[in-house]
Amino acid sequence: MGSTVGIGGVRLWDGEQVLFLNPVKKRTAKVEKGKNTSYMEMLSEGIPYKGDTIDVLIKVTVFSGKREAMVEAFANADKPVQFLTGINYHEDTKTFEGENFIGTWGMHPEDVAAYQMKIGSAIIYNPDDFEKKIKLLPNFNLFQNQQNTFKLTSLRRVKKKRC
Repeated sequence: MGSTVGIGGVRLWDGEQVLFLNPVKKRTAKVEKGKNTSYMEMLSEGIPYKGDTIDVLIKVTVFSGKREAMVEAFANADKPVQFLTGINYHEDTKTFEGENFIGTWGMHPEDVAAYQMKIGSAIIYNPDDFEKKIKLLPNFNLFQNQQNTFKLTSLRRVKKKRC
């Protein structure tokens, strides 16, 4: 599967490989803070995709008092675009899934954190929006149907006590 896709991360799928949102001709970002929500938008323009170039807007919204974020992606393209997302998991973690979610819980390794800690995360999604799931270390990937919009909720819980 190639490169990993962290929880709620957005990549493109060209039918054969995972594509990062680069190289780009231009990238701009905007951050807004509201009373109960804040969001970040990142616009990547001129991304090579299936012999053409597309623009992708990613919006991440966080909510006051909640450990969740809504992740949305929109493609400006003449043809359908297929997004890919997923979660990373490690040998010392467990994964779980249901009809509309995938998650992981366990010890987060020191090579990607300042110290070992138990951490859990999950993605909640609409199953009608995704055509397949593949679970292969170190990824659990969701392949979206070919459409130019994408939406999911990303949840994270960290055990505050050092292990």
